[in-house]
Amino acid sequence: MRITFFDFEKWRKLRGKGKWNFILIYGVLWGIGSALLFSLIIPLALGWIGERVSFMPVFVKSITDFYCGSAGQSPWASVPAVKQRLQTVLSRAMGCANDYLVKGIAPDESLRKKFDELGVQVINTNGVFIVSTGFKSDGVVIIDAKDENGVPIVKKMIYKAMDLPFGRTDSIVYSWKNKDDPISRDKMTLFAYISEWNWVVFDGDFID
Repeated sequence: MRITFFDFEKWRKLRGKGKWNFILIYGVLWGIGSALLFSLIIPLALGWIGERVSFMPVFVKSITDFYCGSAGQSPWASVPAVKQRLQTVLSRAMGCANDYLVKGIAPDESLRKKFDELGVQVINTNGVFIVSTGFKSDGVVIIDAKDENGVPIVKKMIYKAMDLPFGRTDSIVYSWKNKDDPISRDKMTLFAYISEWNWVVFDGDFID
């Protein structure tokens, strides 16, 4: 018994009945192909790239996170505006760090100034500030810092960061109250890890 998966003879007869039949079927096939491309093939390809490329340009990283999400995020979650901004800033900082790593150069004062200009901060895995805002708190230990609900946010961030490969980011959301704020607000902090230097690079902003 002959088994065929696609009857070309019937296809030719159907096509001969009129161009509109052909256009209709072609449109359906094109729609199915497009759906598969954008819902399956592109996310899989970008996920594959994200797992194997240690550093990606900002625009590639943004597209990858839009489709695949960053670590700990749902692959189909929409990316908030705050997270997009933090991701852009952090990607630039990691790009600067990558230049040093590729050249085998130890972090210096120039890199610290660049990080401060970008607005990112750095602690080591002991919770000691390496780069603080305006360098005002460098050397201060913040390992025991907690949010308004008593969650040890710095320890949590360090713990999660140490599992990240270079170029990948994760985030935490917590309740935070600045000194002059009347009430606490939800804040997001995005972070990355540079294992060669034992650095956790991060930036945060309120999301309400």
